[in-house]
Amino acid sequence: MKKFYVFLCTFLVLSMASYAQLAKDAKCKWLGNITTNNAVRSDFGSLWNQLTPENETKWASIEGTRDQMNWTGADNCYNYCKEKGIAFKFHCLVWGSQYPDWITNLSQQEQLEEITEWMDAVKKKYPDLEYIDVVNEAVSGHAPAPFKNALGGDGASGYDWIVKAFKMARERWPNAILIYNDYNFISWQRSQIIDLVKKCLNAGAPIDAVGCQCHSLHECQDQIKSGYNEIKQKIGLPIFISELDVELADDNAQANFYKEFFPFFWEDDMCAGVTLWGYIDGATWRSNTGLIKNGQERASLKWLREYMATDAAKNAPNPLCGGKKGNIKIDIASTTIELGESTTISATLEEGSNLVISVNGEKIASGNSSGEATFTPTEPGTFTVTVTGKNKDGEDTSVEATIKVINVGPYRGKAAIIPGTIEAENYDEGYADKTFSDNTPGNSCDDFTNYYREDDIDLKKAGDATVIGNAQNGEWMKYTVEVLEDGDYTLTIRAGEGGSNGKFTIDMDDNSMDYQVTVPKTGDWGTFDEVEIDEEFSLKAGKHVLTITIDQDWVDIDWIKFSKKGGLSSISEAYSESFTITPNPASKEIRINGDVKKVEIFDLVGNLIEASIESKIDISGYSNGLYIARITLENGVLSKQFVVKK
Repeated sequence: MKKFYVFLCTFLVLSMASYAQLAKDAKCKWLGNITTNNAVRSDFGSLWNQLTPENETKWASIEGTRDQMNWTGADNCYNYCKEKGIAFKFHCLVWGSQYPDWITNLSQQEQLEEITEWMDAVKKKYPDLEYIDVVNEAVSGHAPAPFKNALGGDGASGYDWIVKAFKMARERWPNAILIYNDYNFISWQRSQIIDLVKKCLNAGAPIDAVGCQCHSLHECQDQIKSGYNEIKQKIGLPIFISELDVELADDNAQANFYKEFFPFFWEDDMCAGVTLWGYIDGATWRSNTGLIKNGQERASLKWLREYMATDAAKNAPNPLCGGKKGNIKIDIASTTIELGESTTISATLEEGSNLVISVNGEKIASGNSSGEATFTPTEPGTFTVTVTGKNKDGEDTSVEATIKVINVGPYRGKAAIIPGTIEAENYDEGYADKTFSDNTPGNSCDDFTNYYREDDIDLKKAGDATVIGNAQNGEWMKYTVEVLEDGDYTLTIRAGEGGSNGKFTIDMDDNSMDYQVTVPKTGDWGTFDEVEIDEEFSLKAGKHVLTITIDQDWVDIDWIKFSKKGGLSSISEAYSESFTITPNPASKEIRINGDVKKVEIFDLVGNLIEASIESKIDISGYSNGLYIARITLENGVLSKQFVVKK
């Protein structure tokens, strides 16, 4: 998998020196914009040095009627760029929106023929395209093409259809920069899109860069820098900020946003260019995003003029124009691995020598211009991969990447016991798309970010309980469980939602359970009902993986509980071991995991010290020493020892 990739561009045809106005002095970088009401304004070239047609080059705009292609709008854009020496980006070849409606009524074979015909037609019309959004918004939840099966469907990679689309584009435009473009993934489904790009690269897709749309980015400004850096780090390809707008009516507020974040993008060494999504107020996709209002420049445009004249803006690096770092390429087979797994790190040094690969400062491989090593971590954590060398001029050059090592398994190392209660928030430890899946980065439950766990699963407080909140369709969590005995079990859930029609499915890996729960309408968020499910489930003893999948939005889940009909035949050894006292030794309090009816604390002489129906007991008044806890359960009694040490 390509972890860090700097593309040394030797085939830029347009002279960047010919570019005009705001970015006219920038070295090999564009500041672009889009058409206005399906036309190129007369002032376009006085402001912008790159053009992306907003709609004119989309398939539906050109071939709304089958086999009848209208290139007028596309030609106007393309010819203007050629005449003015402005970079032109074709947007886009494959998208699950603004495609011709007629294609959905065709067979898969006919669809493939039409897709091929469409790309051939674009090739014939514009054989020298330099920049192409090949696939747009393909991740689930955005706009994956409904005709994707004609291109190979999901396939072994999960995205074979995207791989094929890029290969078809490369065949037709061998020298173009081929771009995967997606919606606002700095803040929305970032992990899924990173995964998509990496899997496509691993399957041979010739993706040269990613386009990150940035619509109304002021709404998620707390994630902009961290999100961008994660994309940069984990994908390792040049990044185009492809559709930037700031939807603010207040001139100063809009300008302040540009002042804070535009230089962050522009000056980054992996940013290949920025395209704003409109500049005339009232003629943009979203209101209040324009930079010119009533014929007057807003504060944002005035500031942009000033900033683009600075040395920092003029000298901003571009990964598509070479540079010292452009000599090194790192390939990491997998940048997120489980503890106990290995990953291969390889690196090449173009036109250089003395290559060294290190992990956390320890050398693991070296060579003249290439090297490869297998990395097998012995502990979880984040490891920094550094590749150093000498470039063709004998100067030091280096790049870095990271490998995240995760300990995957049951929450806190203990499988949840059935019969018993499974707390929704105690899903298995691991990482996104391995032990859980969440549609949005961060915790959408206000004021509770990372207060319980650091994952993106949305958690919140409901009274004294921690619960999964605001769960959305398609999200899921896995739980390692141990069923103690074969038998028939009943299910009780504690959940709620504010008035929609929330649903979630519970299934077991051995297919002994696959049941959809309709969440009770509690009338208010944070209010829960306990519901006994009127169905029995025949479960098999042993360890299993239970999955909760959200089927309809806005679900809150506190816990699910399994009870065995007739009770357990005995308090088995496994059952006894599942009940632990933590911490042990303890100084202030002890907690007993699991459902208890009563806890009795005895000293070594046998004196009863305390009795409680709670699973958490205050021991701050206890003397140092050894104690015995007799725990009464629904199905029997067991004893555990613990130590008080202050």
